[in-house]
Amino acid sequence: MRLACEAIDSGGQAVTETVDAAGPNEAMEMLRRRGLFVVKVKELAEGKQLASITPGKASGLGSGTKRLRFLISFARQVQVLISTGTPLAQALAAIERQTPDPAQRAVVHNVHQSVEQGASLSEAMRQEGDSFDPVMIGVVEAGEASGTLENMMSRLVVMLRKQLQLRRMIIGALTYPLLLIVLSFAVVILMLVFVVPRFGLMFSSLDAELPPTTKVMLFLSDGLRTYWWIIAPLFAAFLGGGAWMALSAKGKLLLNDWLLLVPKIGGIARELISARIMRLLGLLLDSNVSMLEALNLVRGAAGHRQYADMVERATHQVSNGESLSSTFEQSNLVGPSVIEAIRNGEESGQLGPLLLNVSEFMDEENEIRVKGLSALIEPLILIGLGLMVGIVAISIFIPLFDLTAAGGGP
Repeated sequence: MRLACEAIDSGGQAVTETVDAAGPNEAMEMLRRRGLFVVKVKELAEGKQLASITPGKASGLGSGTKRLRFLISFARQVQVLISTGTPLAQALAAIERQTPDPAQRAVVHNVHQSVEQGASLSEAMRQEGDSFDPVMIGVVEAGEASGTLENMMSRLVVMLRKQLQLRRMIIGALTYPLLLIVLSFAVVILMLVFVVPRFGLMFSSLDAELPPTTKVMLFLSDGLRTYWWIIAPLFAAFLGGGAWMALSAKGKLLLNDWLLLVPKIGGIARELISARIMRLLGLLLDSNVSMLEALNLVRGAAGHRQYADMVERATHQVSNGESLSSTFEQSNLVGPSVIEAIRNGEESGQLGPLLLNVSEFMDEENEIRVKGLSALIEPLILIGLGLMVGIVAISIFIPLFDLTAAGGGP
C-alpha cells in the first residue's frame, strides 16, 4: 500500500513523505523512527483520505475526557466480567450492548468480532488503529502472555483514572481564572462604550480642562464606538486564528514547546509530563514488558515532542548497553530526584515498582502545585480587574472633583 504522510519534523517544519507500508500504523511507526511527528495519512492508490491520525489520539472515539471515560469503562467492564469467569467473547458482546455511543459501540463491535474469529484481545485492539493507546495494548498483551489479564486490566483502570483525574484537575484550575479574564475585559469594554461617553458629553459642555488619563479614556471610547465594525471582525479573526493555530498539529507542537519555557507554569508542565512517563514506564516494566519494548510504547504515548525525542534517544542508548538513568540525566526534562530514583531502581532490580511509587509521589506534589498556582493566579487577576476598573473610574471622576472644587471656590 502506497501512502502519503503529512508530518512535522524536529524543527517544526511541515513535510510530506511517500511510504510503502501495510497500513497507516506501520507508516506512522516508520516515520516516527526518523524523528517525524505524523499528522495525517492518505492512501495514494485510491485517492481516498483516511481518518486523520495523531499519535496518542483516537479518531473514532473523540478525544480528551470522553475518550478517557470510554477506555476506563471498557477496561473496568472487561476486568469485572472476566473475574467472574465470563468468556472474553461473551464479555465483549455484553459491553457492546451496554455502550450507548455509536462510535464507541462500533469499536467494541470490531474488537468483539476479531476475538470471535480467533484473535487475542491485544491483537483485536491493535487492529482498531489509534482507538486504544499503545501502552494499553502493551499491558493487555503482557497480561495475556502471563495469564494475569484480570490483574493487568485492573492496573489499567487505575492508570487511566489517574489520567482523567489529572485532566479534570487542570481544567478545573484554569476555568475560574479564564472566566475572570473574560469578565475583566467585558467590564472595561462596557464602561468604555456606555459609561465614558456620557461623561465625555458633560465635559465637552462644560469646556473643562481634562487630565491626560481622561483624554486617553475618551479617545479609546470614541474609537470603539466609531470603528467597532472594524475592531470587532479583527478581534474575532485574532481569536479564531489563535484557536486554529492552537488546534493545528504544528500549532500544538509550538505551544507545547513554549509552555515548557513559561516561568512557574513550565516547571509544573515538566513535572506533569515526567510523572505520566514514569507511571507508564513503571506499569509496563512491572507487567514484565522488556525495557526496549516499554520505551518504544512510552515514546508513542509521551504526548510531547521533546519528551518523545528524549525517550527515543534513551531507547537507542539502552540498546547499546547504557543505563536508563544515565540517558535521562543527559536531558533537562527530568528532575534530578527522579533520575536518582531510577538509578536506585536499576541497582536494586525493582525499577518497575519504584517508578510507580515515584509517579504516585509526583502526582500528589503536582496536585499541590497546580492548586497553589491557581490560588496565586486568581487574586492576581482580581487585582488586575480592580486596577483596570479603578483607572477608568479615576479618569472619569478626577475632572468632576476639579470642577466641583472650582465651582466652590471664592
